[in-house]
Amino acid sequence: MLRQTKKIISLLQLCDKHHEAFSISLRTAEALRLDLQSPAAIATGQSLFSTQAAGSNFNLAATPQSLAYPRLPMPVSTGKEKPSLVQSVMLRLGGYYSKESRLMRAAGGLYDSVTEIAINPRFFKLFEIPAGDFQHQHAALCLHMWLLLTRLRPEGTEGKELAQLFYDNFQDDLEMRVRSAGVKVKVRGQLAELEKQFYGSCMAYDKALKKEGTETLDMALLRNVYQGADGKEAVASKLERYLQRELACLSKTDSSAVMSGNVRFSFASSVVEDN
Repeated sequence: MLRQTKKIISLLQLCDKHHEAFSISLRTAEALRLDLQSPAAIATGQSLFSTQAAGSNFNLAATPQSLAYPRLPMPVSTGKEKPSLVQSVMLRLGGYYSKESRLMRAAGGLYDSVTEIAINPRFFKLFEIPAGDFQHQHAALCLHMWLLLTRLRPEGTEGKELAQLFYDNFQDDLEMRVRSAGVKVKVRGQLAELEKQFYGSCMAYDKALKKEGTETLDMALLRNVYQGADGKEAVASKLERYLQRELACLSKTDSSAVMSGNVRFSFASSVVEDN
């Protein structure tokens, strides 16, 4: 009985929102976080994904496919495929299956998919994004946040709720990254500036996608991701093709996968498949 009680307590702990959603994304971000100024760290980061050449088995011209991926684990690890009746009841009583808990887990899964790509040195190399400072890393994170937020728009009220939780994960992780980068003073001011950059880039991508202004998507990418650097026009167009393909892939991804956080960008999947 004592053993069963301990199991139930452990199960209830899984229901805690910080443990189940927010900390999932932080653990992933921390595991993938690299000192991008260190060549040794970049080499170590590469081993997290593949020993193959950067971007191998990734084809921008390939037919778009669903990005559904069984990212989130079973609710409980008990050595069985499903929790017992008692465990299921306790999980339900503890709120594990509630709408709030479900959306928080989904938000964590979505943010995991963002950090998996946006802090992947192979992605930076393939698209020739300078991997030497915080700003370029932030731009890559914003880019993939925008992709998923765009996909969540058609999902109605619940999609809006998930989008807010997803964004909250991003903001919490952003503050941690700012502090880990050595910012000791005026943290709030720095965060406000990064938030302004996020909204500015998202609006630019939206307008370019809808052809509402004179700036095309590749021009918006050149300005926001490559910071207007000379000689990056061709690779900005390549990055645009990547975005257009990922948007097409996301449009083929079922709502059930998106709303449960079970997605993975195609670049990550292609690299992992090479292992």
